[in-house]
Amino acid sequence: MKKLLSVLLAVVMMLALASCGSDPKTTTPAATQPPAQSTQAPAPGQSTQAPAPQIDYSKLDLHMTTGSSGSVLYMFGSQFIDLFKELYPGSRAEVAVGGGVSNISTVSNGDFNIGSTAVPALFAALNGVDPFQEKMEDIRAVFRTDPIWGVAMVTKASGINSLKEVAEKKMAVRLAVMPVGNYTELFARQLLSCYGITLDDIKAWGGTVQYTSHAEASDLFKDGHLDMYVTMINKGHAYGTEIFTNVDMKMLPLDAEDIKPLMELGYSAGFMPKDAFRGVDEEVPIAISSNLFISSADAPEDLVYLVTKTFYEHFDDFALTNTALTQLNKETEIFDCFGAKLHPGAEKYYKEIGILK
Repeated sequence: MKKLLSVLLAVVMMLALASCGSDPKTTTPAATQPPAQSTQAPAPGQSTQAPAPQIDYSKLDLHMTTGSSGSVLYMFGSQFIDLFKELYPGSRAEVAVGGGVSNISTVSNGDFNIGSTAVPALFAALNGVDPFQEKMEDIRAVFRTDPIWGVAMVTKASGINSLKEVAEKKMAVRLAVMPVGNYTELFARQLLSCYGITLDDIKAWGGTVQYTSHAEASDLFKDGHLDMYVTMINKGHAYGTEIFTNVDMKMLPLDAEDIKPLMELGYSAGFMPKDAFRGVDEEVPIAISSNLFISSADAPEDLVYLVTKTFYEHFDDFALTNTALTQLNKETEIFDCFGAKLHPGAEKYYKEIGILK
């Protein structure tokens, strides 16, 4: 009897346990675990910020102005807008011919939202000095690009050895500079003033001043109609290469002491390396500056953010067509625009990827 009672009691207990386990109302939920927190520090350059909000590409309307037709900057702009439209379907983008000085004005007044210029032109605009009549305080930097060389090139047949000689002898020089509105025309006047020369002096001494593009200057040299070209070019420059290939040319030395006034206008003293062009058999002292891209302060933040992102992430592709970009360290120099304020969209991107604190 005792055995029978024990068996019955065991069965009752088993049934009771089974009943409890099958009732969903009495099931105790498992404790919710908080998400694991990583203690590993982010890798250098890795973003520590939340992903950017979704951008409506159909609202993007990029109007870019660059350099003269056929210039390195114009070719860069053409490559840029093609890539921009491919990366952001539904966006609109166009590039127009411009000049480093005039671009500052057209970007400021809203004709374009992105434009190229050079450090000296931007310096002049921010400080309201020649060729600007007032400070252009609404201009913002977006990114820096390639270094550019300020040079005075002459034919060997001209017999010119230095700009000092031109000034002292009041030589009748057939000179070419780029059109007014281009930053290289500004450079030409600034450089000549270091030697006490004006464009009017050149004419008064029996010389000529022609306002030309790089392509026109190349043709004029080949036809024997020019002695000197004062301009700005960069490494691998197509027309610089063409001129030095087709005509016996030389670069005039621009000694640092002679061009000291340029140091206060956004230039630095440096050297063109040996063999930069045919006939450049040794280092030549020159003036150096840099190209950069600008926007107005009220340009759309999303647009400037994506313009900056496009340049940074496809930097190597752009460097294939503009080899001078290889001289720029994109991790440390792309956002260093010589004291100019960055546009918030550009600043946001640089901070997001961790290269700007």
